[in-house]
Amino acid sequence: MKWFSSVRMLEQLKEAGERVTGQVIHFVPQLALAVLVLVLGAVAIRIMLAIVRRSLRTGKVDPTSGGLIVSSVRFGTWIVLVAGVLWILGLKTISAAVAGTTALVALALAQGAQGVTADVLAGIFLVGEPRFAVGRHVKAGAVEGTVEQITIRKSVIRAADGALHVVPNRVLDAAAFQIGPAGEKQQPA
Repeated sequence: MKWFSSVRMLEQLKEAGERVTGQVIHFVPQLALAVLVLVLGAVAIRIMLAIVRRSLRTGKVDPTSGGLIVSSVRFGTWIVLVAGVLWILGLKTISAAVAGTTALVALALAQGAQGVTADVLAGIFLVGEPRFAVGRHVKAGAVEGTVEQITIRKSVIRAADGALHVVPNRVLDAAAFQIGPAGEKQQPA
């Protein structure tokens, strides 16, 4: 009886070994492909980030904004690469969870960027407004002074007392503002 159970145990070990060997043989090509995709993806990400950095320098984008753009591109591309590698390895559920989480993060970032988008659009409208120009005296809400600079996101207004006000363009665009001649203080009505 002991001999029979030993033979049965050896058969079970042999079957388990064959199953493991079969799975390893099936998994090795997937692992090799995943490593290859990871290495090539890392190289592609480096090239893409170099192109983005060069484009930002050429476009003279503010370093703070440029850093945020580069970080966002790096984060997004690595997430896509990791999700792809997990998919290759047969971990499709985890890959989908990673991609879904990334989509939620992107949605949250887009929600947070609404103010920036509003500033940019208002900046375009303000730049297109010929009466709102550098050197003009303006009063918008609690801010009054001479416009020193208009950028795509903010306007810089110097008050009579020398205080410098950096105002988001969406605030100026939403406010009723008074515009006086260049270099002249607006008289209250």
